[in-house]
Amino acid sequence: MNTLYILYLLFALLFPTNGTADWKEYQDPSEGCTIGVALGRATPDGRPLLWKTRDASATDNEVYYRTSLPIKYVCVISAGITSNSWMGVNSKGFAIINSVSSDLPGGTTGMGNGTLMAYVLGHCATVSDFQNLLDSTNVTGR
Repeated sequence: MNTLYILYLLFALLFPTNGTADWKEYQDPSEGCTIGVALGRATPDGRPLLWKTRDASATDNEVYYRTSLPIKYVCVISAGITSNSWMGVNSKGFAIINSVSSDLPGGTTGMGNGTLMAYVLGHCATVSDFQNLLDSTNVTGR
């Protein structure tokens, strides 16, 4: 539990997020998230590092701890909207972030960005689980 508390504080202090339910409501083509990954060999303790800064104009956000799905997780949500997640890590150690690209063709009918990430955090324990989910939702798009 101490680890989750530390993650909660880390998210609360370092990662601003957007305050709207749907990224399309606020997306400015000039905005995008800053993300980064460091391999374990590049960190002092040998563990990989994943981070994200939400580079968006709206900043009404919350850190949320969800316990109602099969896998518990901590994430950043738009304030008061618990159905989406904009980044997070679950109790199995699986983490997910995104960076929106507004230059891709639209027309998907599947889960949206934040909904997909919330589902992944609550249901995927491994990269293999995530790959299976991506394969199964490829037809509808994401």
